[in-house]
Amino acid sequence: MDMALLSDMVTAVKQLGSKTTGDVKKVTNVLGAIGNLFGIPAGNIIKEGGRIWNYMAQQLEEMGVDTLAMQYAQLKIKKDLGAANLTDYAELILKAEKQGNIKLAGEIRQDLLNAGAEETKLEKKLYELEVSGLTGMKASDVSYEKTYGALAESMKAGDKNLAEQLRSALIAGGRKEEQINDGLKKYLKENDPRVMEAAKQKAAGNLSGYISIFPILRAEGFPDEVGKGAVNAAYNAMQTKETKTETKKEESANIKFCRI
Repeated sequence: MDMALLSDMVTAVKQLGSKTTGDVKKVTNVLGAIGNLFGIPAGNIIKEGGRIWNYMAQQLEEMGVDTLAMQYAQLKIKKDLGAANLTDYAELILKAEKQGNIKLAGEIRQDLLNAGAEETKLEKKLYELEVSGLTGMKASDVSYEKTYGALAESMKAGDKNLAEQLRSALIAGGRKEEQINDGLKKYLKENDPRVMEAAKQKAAGNLSGYISIFPILRAEGFPDEVGKGAVNAAYNAMQTKETKTETKKEESANIKFCRI
């Protein structure tokens, strides 16, 4: 074996830990060295030599080397940068962020934007994938409304870690605190039987029954404005429904009277 080529390979691998060389450049150097060593074009190592690529990745991971840049290089050869493959690149951005490789995540993000991807669509895709990973929902099914529901249920269950991650995902996805609180109010009003019961107690004039829910919601992490807003919204909906029912009864009675 050509010792000079082997030396180039060793040097390229050592440079993977460099702070001054870009991640993609590091991978390109390694691929070039492997290609020279085995007489295989660098691109073919990824396209046609899957076993070589996977073996190299495995060895480097065992050495403690971050192989995300290798995955990025592999992805760029297999799939074009841009809107058509936004999901694949967004998944890698999230993976890089979770592993603490913020530099690579930023590089991928910027490369996508430079390739013509729309920033709003990229942020939306990142939000959908993040919530999907946290909740098990399909990314295509993720919506702000469903995320508010998942956030509310995680708070009720006492899962503070999940609640914090979902809230962070909503904020990263463009939601403001006021919007999140409004979403939580709506969800509690429509889905929490405790809120409906409190609204009934308010309608019945039972003050203690009405206010008893607020310390519970507060302990679960819901701001007072969310808890009170949800109960009052449920109460108002009940009153509106009762008013409409009474109106219909009066109209029906009037019709019968006119016929007589």
